[in-house]
Amino acid sequence: MRPFDTSTITLGSVLRTLGVIFIVVLVVFYVLFQARNIIQGPAITLTGTYASIQHERLITLHGTAHNVVKLTLNGKEIHTDKAGVFVHPLVLENGYTIVSLNAEDRFGRTTSLVREFVYVAS
Repeated sequence: MRPFDTSTITLGSVLRTLGVIFIVVLVVFYVLFQARNIIQGPAITLTGTYASIQHERLITLHGTAHNVVKLTLNGKEIHTDKAGVFVHPLVLENGYTIVSLNAEDRFGRTTSLVREFVYVAS
């Protein structure tokens, strides 16, 4: 009788265990990669620079929205193309104007982007 029961470790069992661990890690990585948009939530980006003081009454907002189901500009819904790009003209009032972009994803998470403009007639 042996004092300790030692099981033999073979190269095949080590390779099989490493293979299973590799596949599990690969599946977890793939699931997290595919869920990245759900995890990140909605995002709004304005492309271009907009001066706070404007001398033109009509400006055009250019931007992108990702992971968005609903996008509003000052409470009015605006639409994007398939790539998430939006282009929207905006008429500035005399003096001070606040522009608020709000985005909502399919899970109800929201984000907003606020810009302030001052229209000064030339």
